[in-house]
Amino acid sequence: MIRRRPTSRDVAREAGVSQTTVSLILRGADSGRVSPATVRRVREAAEALGYRPNEAGRSLRGVPSRLIGLVVQDATDPYFAMVLRGAADSAWSSRHMIGLVEGRGVDGLSEVVDAVLGTWMSGVIVCAPTPDELAVLAPIADRVAVLEHPARAPCTVTAVVDYDVRAGMAEAVGHLHSLGHTRVGHVRAEGNATTFVERRIAVRARYRGPELVVPQPFDTPVSTERITEFLRSNADLTAIVCDTDVLAAKVYVAAQRCSIPVPQRLSVVGFNDSPLTTALEPALTSVALPAERAGHLLARSLIDPGHRRPHELLVPTLTVRASTARNADG
Repeated sequence: MIRRRPTSRDVAREAGVSQTTVSLILRGADSGRVSPATVRRVREAAEALGYRPNEAGRSLRGVPSRLIGLVVQDATDPYFAMVLRGAADSAWSSRHMIGLVEGRGVDGLSEVVDAVLGTWMSGVIVCAPTPDELAVLAPIADRVAVLEHPARAPCTVTAVVDYDVRAGMAEAVGHLHSLGHTRVGHVRAEGNATTFVERRIAVRARYRGPELVVPQPFDTPVSTERITEFLRSNADLTAIVCDTDVLAAKVYVAAQRCSIPVPQRLSVVGFNDSPLTTALEPALTSVALPAERAGHLLARSLIDPGHRRPHELLVPTLTVRASTARNADG
């Protein structure tokens, strides 16, 4: 039984057809393209599930939408604020607006697809989708721009902007080694998004130290508890590299609980170089992703076909601050 609002993906599953087929039928664009038997099966499935097309979108039929959705996994992560700022600056100059959408997993993205098909939104920027999540977006692929595209993804989108994440993380670990740190831990983000896989590969290529996987979202007491136990269980660590700045902030809290001063006994490196880095004390060394630039490029590609980018690679840089210091043990 479906307890949430049913989506076109639910209808497709019930009728045994693709989500694109459901879209054609429910939009009345199936003539000559879908058999009558399939049309009947889809409409019966929609009725049985109680699926209703987006009424707001239907009322705007024929009116071009100027709203672009920015789909993120965790709206509380300050990194996405930087992507949003870049996208909004680009959109505003063309009389468009950016709406922040917290879409998690295939079910959340199915609702995003319905919003675009219903003309609620003219297109979407999706951050770090998994291959399965990107497959759900296939019916609206021509109106999707992706930040951090998964390798060998099953559908072609309008534009892709990637970061050379592996190079950025390699620079972070290299910085710690240059300071004499040979016992380096890795606090990892849970999930199979390509961006996190690449970060782990870069760390493991340079150093095979202890690692901790922290479940998302990170803003829970559980994450701090796990990091605290990790520090207590690995008392010989002199440095930690983290998959995000938010995780690095959790390391600060855990280190304080364990009476471990940063950076005198523990150097910490974050990733994303979000505004959080300078709010921490000491200020956090972090890998800077050109997030605002990425947001700008992706929004522009959806607004103006002349600016579409099949694939662009942006290079991260390490911003060194006060959270890293030479290893006191020599």
